[in-house]
Amino acid sequence: MHRALALADGMFPVKLPRSTPDLVRLTVALIARCVTITQTCAHLAELGRRGDLMVCVRTLYEHTVMLAWLLGDDGEQRMLLWQRYCDQQTLKLNDERARLGGENAVSADTRAAIASATHKLGSAKMPELPDRAMQADREWADRLGIDPRHRSSWSLRHIYSVVFRVGSAMAHPTLAGLELVTEKRTDEVTISIEPPGLAHEALLPVPVLIGTTLAMSSSVFQKRLSGSSWNFDGGPVG
Repeated sequence: MHRALALADGMFPVKLPRSTPDLVRLTVALIARCVTITQTCAHLAELGRRGDLMVCVRTLYEHTVMLAWLLGDDGEQRMLLWQRYCDQQTLKLNDERARLGGENAVSADTRAAIASATHKLGSAKMPELPDRAMQADREWADRLGIDPRHRSSWSLRHIYSVVFRVGSAMAHPTLAGLELVTEKRTDEVTISIEPPGLAHEALLPVPVLIGTTLAMSSSVFQKRLSGSSWNFDGGPVG
C-alpha cells in the first residue's frame, strides 16, 4: 500500500485544460479521492482505530467501484446516469433545507436544465452498487490480466459482501459496532473508548482497492507510473 501511495504522489496535482472532456475530468478526480481516502486509511491504522478504519475502507471501496464502472463500457452514458443521480440528491437536499426555512439555492434555470437532462435519459437509472461491481468485474478482469484462478478473491462484487457490508455495520449504529467498545466478562461488562488493536486486519483490502485504482488509471490514461506526467492520447475513455 505504501508503494502504491508513493506512486500516486507523483500523479498529483494534475492540471487539465478547461476543454478536457467531463468524463476524463471526473475520473481523474475520482482517482484523487481514492488516493486521499487511502492516505486516511493508513493514518487510522497507525492510530489503531479499527471501527473508523472499516468505515473509511467502505468509502474507498465505493469510490473504486464507481471509477471502474465509469471507465468500463459506454462511459459517457454512465456518466450521465451518475449525474442524474447526483442532481436528484442535490434537489432533495435543497428542497428539504428550503422547507426548514433555509435558502433555495437551486434556480429555476438549473431545475429546467436538470429536468431536460432527465427527460433525455428516459427511464434509465444508475445501477445499484452491487450491480455496478458485477459489471466492473466483467469488464476489467481481462483488461487487468487477472488470473482466472484468482478472480473470485479479486472480484469487486465479492469484496462488496466482505468489505462494504461489514463496513456499513460500523458506519451505522448497530449492535456489531457496539461490540468494539464493549468487553464482557463473567461478572461484569466494561464499556470504554475503542482500544487500539486489530486495525491491521481492517486494512487488508486497502492495497487491493488502491492497486486496482492505479491499474485502471494506467490502462485507460496511459499513465507512466514512474514519471509525473499524464498522457491522455492513449485512445478514447470508456
